[in-house]
Amino acid sequence: MVDLDPQKKLRMAMNGRTTLLCAGIFMVITAVTATISYGLNLVMLASGAAGGNTEYLEMLETANMSISLVRIIGICFILVGIMEVCTGVFAFRLSNRIDKSALMKKLILVLLVVEILMQVFLFFVHMLNLGTTITAIALPLFMLWGVNKFRKLAEDDPKRVYAIDTKKSREKSKPTVQKPYPSGKSLRERAMMITPDSPAYTPKPQETSDDTTESTSEECAEDTVTESRSEETFSPEDDLDTSNDTPDSEEE
Repeated sequence: MVDLDPQKKLRMAMNGRTTLLCAGIFMVITAVTATISYGLNLVMLASGAAGGNTEYLEMLETANMSISLVRIIGICFILVGIMEVCTGVFAFRLSNRIDKSALMKKLILVLLVVEILMQVFLFFVHMLNLGTTITAIALPLFMLWGVNKFRKLAEDDPKRVYAIDTKKSREKSKPTVQKPYPSGKSLRERAMMITPDSPAYTPKPQETSDDTTESTSEECAEDTVTESRSEETFSPEDDLDTSNDTPDSEEE
């Protein structure tokens, strides 16, 4: 653990973030406009010379280089440019993340070793350029200086995630609130998903109105009336009376 003053921590965080941010952007621009484009030109030169273009063949004879060697150099430039683009993008995206400083340091060290090997290879094939050499080695060293600032902050506070408290970092650090329904669902699907355990479930109160009570009482009264009428019409005494009255009427 390294004890640092709050003001010193703030300066280190700002310096590290600015260094990674600017160096990452500049490295991506340099890789696209210089390294990758130069490699593509060499590959096209080798392809044209292999196709029998006299102008390209004269250029290779003047430089005393073979077609295969030029093609290999061009492919190496393209691969190094892709590594520079990846490292620059990571540096830009992780320019405010202290917890990712160890990963960023490994990427920069790998790029620095590749750049040194590439410059040594260009020296032996007599294609070394002082301007590209300074750019290729100075940028990774500058990014490594900024990452070392983050490493010191990480040693001082291992639980620290962000270098500077920005609006984006505050939004990411907020706890996520689970939505009651997934997005993209229709109204019918949401209604079918409601269960007694869901927060949106509200049981409906049982409503009793006067009309329903009156209708039930009227139905009960009608049932009793129909039962009494049925008993009166189908009583056995009436059947006996009618059977007794029939012979008297016939005798008369």
